[in-house]
Amino acid sequence: LTSICAYLEENIGLCRLLLNNNIDPEFSARLFQMAPVRRGLLNTLQNACSEDELDYVSAFVTNGCFRLFQKWLNKDSREPPEKIALLVTGLSGALTRGSV
Repeated sequence: LTSICAYLEENIGLCRLLLNNNIDPEFSARLFQMAPVRRGLLNTLQNACSEDELDYVSAFVTNGCFRLFQKWLNKDSREPPEKIALLVTGLSGALTRGSV
């Protein structure tokens, strides 16, 4: 996750363009449907919720992460990628432990 955050920051111009100017309302969902991302998400969530809840929780996490990254990349004075990765990891861990 730290590597992903570092990549986003290193390519901030392109990432801002993609995150801020997409006209497809399903852009974030398709972004998080990429095989490696989807596998990681499902592996993390499979023990945290029932099969019936998986789509809802996945949508919640997907959209939340998308907006978190968007907000972070749009800031002029950004936190380092490592801090954002820890934040996302902490939020995800709290969700899977049911302590959110």
